[in-house]
Amino acid sequence: MVFAGFGGEADYANIDVRGKIVLLLTGAPPQLPSDERAYFSDSDVKRKTAASHGAIGILSLKTITDEKRRSFAKAAAQASMKSMRAKGDAGEPALRASVSISRDTAAKMFRGKLDAILDDAEKGITRPLPLDVRVKIR
Repeated sequence: MVFAGFGGEADYANIDVRGKIVLLLTGAPPQLPSDERAYFSDSDVKRKTAASHGAIGILSLKTITDEKRRSFAKAAAQASMKSMRAKGDAGEPALRASVSISRDTAAKMFRGKLDAILDDAEKGITRPLPLDVRVKIR
């Protein structure tokens, strides 16, 4: 398992995610212009970027700002709503799974560092790092 910040290209620069699940923050760095921020916040863009670097899955964690906009609890209550996605090109890398996680679950993974990571993310600062955690998605 690897934390890859907001999941932009720069976040993958010094980490190896091949065959791993990445934990990504929702949204994008706040200092980006609004049109770029909207593009890099898109979950499809994050999935394609992760897959292109060899990741096999994504865990998404809401930033402080995104949690205020639409809480994890509210999103989880609507999790049974079906969604559809067109199957990509056979030559295009794909992820096996993508799920959202709660702040409580993330806190266990970051072992006391989550508040600092989320506070830094509000300023657009992320430090990708390997996490000493094993995850299995079914």
